[in-house]
Amino acid sequence: MHGLLSLKSSFRGLAALFALHFCSGCFSTDPLTNAGISLSPPAGWRPIAPAAWPVPGIPLAAWTGPGGSSLVVYRSLPVPGGNPTALGEALAVILENNPGLKVLDRQMVKLGTFDASRVDVIAPGTGESLAPCGIGAPVAPAGKSLVSTHRVVLTAVRPADTLTLLWHAPEADAAKLESDVRETLKSLKVTSSRLATTSY
Repeated sequence: MHGLLSLKSSFRGLAALFALHFCSGCFSTDPLTNAGISLSPPAGWRPIAPAAWPVPGIPLAAWTGPGGSSLVVYRSLPVPGGNPTALGEALAVILENNPGLKVLDRQMVKLGTFDASRVDVIAPGTGESLAPCGIGAPVAPAGKSLVSTHRVVLTAVRPADTLTLLWHAPEADAAKLESDVRETLKSLKVTSSRLATTSY
């Protein structure tokens, strides 16, 4: 009888251990993984807190790069029936209303298997982000000077959200930024998000 109880106890322990091991593979503490995203910026980029720079959505990951450049990956509300081309055009129009901002290029690209829009702009900023323009003119953050800043925005519409990769760098380092964007995109893998439809 004692042996039977010990056997049952051992079986329950093994079952619990198996369940723990199995479920640990179902979820990840990495927001990028849970959002169906994998990417590796090139050498010289290091991860920092996802909320280091404000974005219009939920930040998933962020990196700081050479020369004060930056990269933020974030997800925002889904756009049912969204067209990446139309989104890119709309974004360009919105950005053009900012003082001192110039749209340099608009094109269609791929984020993994998803069609995406790419918009490049140049505007006053800090190199790591564009300067706020709430009073009709760019304002330098405390302790920083304004420099001509290059922004690259890649946006893809997925069923559960809208995915954006957002780079900034001083315009003087635009060639280096372009190289790093290309290298990052080579490593990028995007699937449908494991997360529920995002909401605010």
